[in-house]
Amino acid sequence: MMKIQSVQALPDMKVHVVFADGIQSTIDLSDLLSKGIAQELRDPSHFKTVRIDSGGGIEWDNGFDICPNVVRERAKASR
Repeated sequence: MMKIQSVQALPDMKVHVVFADGIQSTIDLSDLLSKGIAQELRDPSHFKTVRIDSGGGIEWDNGFDICPNVVRERAKASR
């Protein structure tokens, strides 16, 4: 598992992540935010609450989370 060092919310449902190994990527998450509690994150005020969770993935105040492996795969795909 690659450790996420930092995450920052960006406009248009994107996040910028930096991994401990120095890899950085801007990831579009809009396709994941169309169902269930994830829909709340389409509101920029909710989306900007993103942070690193205790399991090493990313999470938001409403409880929606994405595991670190998925974040890493999306980072690779967006490079």
